[in-house]
Amino acid sequence: MAWTTLDFLNDVKLKGFLPDSGNMTDAEMLRVGDGEIRTKIIPLIVGAEQEFWIDYQDYTYDTSLTEIRIPSQALLGRVRDVTMIDPEGNESDPINRVPIERFGGYSRSNIYNGWSGMFFTVRGDKILLPQATNVESGWSIRVYYYRRPSQMVATTAAMAVTGVVGNQLTGSPPGSFTTSTYLDVVQAQPNFDVLRVNSLPSSVSGGVTFSTATDDAATGDYVSLTGTTPIVPVPDLCYELLVSATVYQVLKITGFYEQAAFERDELTKSMANIVTILAPRVKSPSAKVINRYGPLRNGR
Repeated sequence: MAWTTLDFLNDVKLKGFLPDSGNMTDAEMLRVGDGEIRTKIIPLIVGAEQEFWIDYQDYTYDTSLTEIRIPSQALLGRVRDVTMIDPEGNESDPINRVPIERFGGYSRSNIYNGWSGMFFTVRGDKILLPQATNVESGWSIRVYYYRRPSQMVATTAAMAVTGVVGNQLTGSPPGSFTTSTYLDVVQAQPNFDVLRVNSLPSSVSGGVTFSTATDDAATGDYVSLTGTTPIVPVPDLCYELLVSATVYQVLKITGFYEQAAFERDELTKSMANIVTILAPRVKSPSAKVINRYGPLRNGR
């Protein structure tokens, strides 16, 4: 099965008995689909508290790092977890988040043995960290967040990858690609991961070349302008739900109210089924991890 926006548009038109050239353009239907992702798909997935759309960004940790701006791709500016990475690459358990009004009351002296006793808080669009007086070289902070789904665009606005040769993804770049435009690399098969985010290419001749290789990139993937995607950016099992939701809205907008009423009933059933499908992907219960040296426990 293909998952491109072209396939999505064809499925919407087929399911809704919509003409190829009617009262709504393809670009407008994609905008409707984006709206349905925001209002229906995102609440379902985030509410299920599973690992869909989870991404992270690392920051070098030294004595000057007291603020981190939450990544611009973070859905609702929401931070999922913050961890620490030691010089050997080992990752800590999530560090404690404290209320903003109590942040200043905790002493940096609580922090020792690397990450034990470390804490953070959030103010506006920034993560606040306590002032460090001494940090061993090689430590970093890792911020996990829910990545905002990219905006759907036509396949013609992106480059289909025809091959991977070192740092180059071969293909025919559209005219909008230059060495000064930021690009994403989007996986064309489930789970539709964004393999590279917000990267400047060093060349757009005969394909797109980056300064480093793109991990896991394969023939059939796509390169697109940052924040856009020619691949429908929802879990595969939510695809049909998105099609139904988009058909319902398109029928309403174009005045086919009787057909829309029928599609609404189908949509209600589909949403109920998806709630069941989005049950935990790992059946075993999560272990509770307690940081004995957290600021709320004082080493007890």
